[in-house]
Amino acid sequence: MTPSRSYSAFGYSDYMQQPQSLRKDKTMVNHNEGTKYYRQIITEEHKSLIQEPESKYIGHATPTNGSALQIKNSIIHFLETNNIVTSDIVAIGCGGTVVNTGFRTGVIRQIEEHLKTPLQWFICQLHVNELSLRHLFQHLDGKTSRPNGFSGS
Repeated sequence: MTPSRSYSAFGYSDYMQQPQSLRKDKTMVNHNEGTKYYRQIITEEHKSLIQEPESKYIGHATPTNGSALQIKNSIIHFLETNNIVTSDIVAIGCGGTVVNTGFRTGVIRQIEEHLKTPLQWFICQLHVNELSLRHLFQHLDGKTSRPNGFSGS
């Protein structure tokens, strides 16, 4: 098949950007046994892919685990199977975790190596701010007492 769609940039995201606590979604799939089809609910991780400009949802990739290699492979697989022209991509955006931004083995670096071209990186800084403020509050008030509550000193 000939690639048919072209994007200058894309971003990917998941709800939680922390590899140690991967968010998994329940997905309903159909599988067949002989001539009958049965519904089954499976749990899998989804990486939402967003076209830029316009911030348009183009689909999602489903890595088998949270490693940078598996995330990269699932994104490339999605782009190729959906006939998206990868030679026109000039930028990529994502959260600022090490699995995404590692300078040797991060997802972005591996996508750059696959495409054989450097990309402009757009990294979300909201998680950086959240982490810094959490550490500041823990230093000033102490640790939280439970997951959804707080008791400072």
